[in-house]
Amino acid sequence: MSTDEREIQERAEPGDERPIELSAELQRELVAFARTLPVGSHYVALGLERGAAPERIREAFSERSRRFHPDRFFGRNLGGFEPLLHQVYKRVVVAYEVLRQPESRARYDRGLDAAQLRQVAPSGTRPRPAPERAGSLRSRARRLGNSVLSDLRARVGRSRSRRARAHAAEATREDASGSLAALIEAAELRPDDSELAALVAEQILATGRQLDRARRFAERAVALEGNCARYHGTVGRIHAAAGRREPARRALREALELDPEDAELAKALEKL
Repeated sequence: MSTDEREIQERAEPGDERPIELSAELQRELVAFARTLPVGSHYVALGLERGAAPERIREAFSERSRRFHPDRFFGRNLGGFEPLLHQVYKRVVVAYEVLRQPESRARYDRGLDAAQLRQVAPSGTRPRPAPERAGSLRSRARRLGNSVLSDLRARVGRSRSRRARAHAAEATREDASGSLAALIEAAELRPDDSELAALVAEQILATGRQLDRARRFAERAVALEGNCARYHGTVGRIHAAAGRREPARRALREALELDPEDAELAKALEKL
């Protein structure tokens, strides 16, 4: 029996007598797909070649969504395949979110090129693996970003005139650009890290700029971990900052359903 066949058998025996309501073909497809998740690129996740045109990326996402969206199987007994289905669909969403935007796709492609160079580095060199580099970038960016954003609040608070506050905020945003760039690079290296995506979204939101970009990272965090009130709350705050009141209300309500005791979320919703 092959490894895939053993895994299918294990997932198809959830401990009750009900049959798994999932075709044998889709069971095999899910197991095979899941094996590519740790090492496969976003292009692999969407079943594409690297040079795929933007319209093909959209088509591939639509095809994968129709195939793997969990709502298709609502009410069915999926046994051990249910968490796998959610994992695969989240991976598809993350891949699409990165590849659909020219800027994030270009950054991702540069990361792929760098990874290939590391793999063929001359003997005697010790290039840092991508996950380790992402961890280092994340740690550095978190420290720098939090420090810079705290300084932003302090400097703006100390400035008495509107013009002085504007200059202080502008100067501090320029200081923050390096740490935020490192944080974004880390997020692109670790596309399955919901906490990292949320952190990027929060720090972009704190600068008051590029709110659509912040929203994409926040929505990525939600797609990866939909039961986190903080992530939904971040989506809501970004919509609110952009003046999108109804989407903001929806996201904040979802956050409060997950964490009814969060006073800050309740206060943010009241303001809308």
